[in-house]
Amino acid sequence: EKELGAGVQLGPGLSDGFKVDELGRIWSSVPGGIAVIDPVAPKVLASVKLGTNISNVRFGDGGDVFVTGKGHVWRLKRKV
Repeated sequence: EKELGAGVQLGPGLSDGFKVDELGRIWSSVPGGIAVIDPVAPKVLASVKLGTNISNVRFGDGGDVFVTGKGHVWRLKRKV
């Protein structure tokens, strides 16, 4: 958190799951949501606060990103 800032701590809890997209960006669950991280910079490019612990991240067709956590499934849209 010290190196990447507040974008990796969106709430209480733990992280569990990440995926790397075709551009090398890390889509990681973070406490309270999800963060997109540029590992080269390194910096948080974007974050989404979902208010619960996230258990998994999966890419779908057409830029869809599916996120699961505590009985929920969210579909986010990537700009590809």
